[in-house]
Amino acid sequence: MSDKPGIGAELTAVRDLPVLAQQALWQLVEPNIAAIIGDGAEEATRRFCDEHGLTIEQVVPVVRGMRKLLRQAAALDLPVEEVHNDVLSMTQDRDVARRVAACYDRALPALRAEAILASVERFGPVLLDFGLRMDHVPVSRNAAEKMVPIALVSLPYRDGAETKRLTLQVTPALLRKMKLMLDAAVG
Repeated sequence: MSDKPGIGAELTAVRDLPVLAQQALWQLVEPNIAAIIGDGAEEATRRFCDEHGLTIEQVVPVVRGMRKLLRQAAALDLPVEEVHNDVLSMTQDRDVARRVAACYDRALPALRAEAILASVERFGPVLLDFGLRMDHVPVSRNAAEKMVPIALVSLPYRDGAETKRLTLQVTPALLRKMKLMLDAAVG
């Protein structure tokens, strides 16, 4: 990992936190771990500080060090044990190493998913979710009382820096075909 001395110094700040704050470290790390830190991260960090009698200045080195370390370790796909050993060698503190490794273990699935999404995005738009709502529409304008089911499929996707949504009307026959194809693809 790059910048081990800098990260080690920042991670050492974990031991300066009250024990209850150390035990709740994931609550501080989780909102601050993504590539793009969301709007709620600052509020979650302030709430963490308020709950544990800390200032923002006290937690900034911890957040910065944890963010750097966890993102670098995930990019290298390091096992949890190796992260534990690296942190132990940087901080000389078993409790800090254990707490950081536990956070890494919890962060790893989200960081891997983020890396996969970033990799796939290089090839074009990427589907982010899938929504489905059933509705009924009239068969024709002349027979408004005769209704047929229709699925409204909502497909939010990311295209470069933009997040967009496509909503399509899908007939039941096509929905059944999609289900068969998805079942075959997923297994």
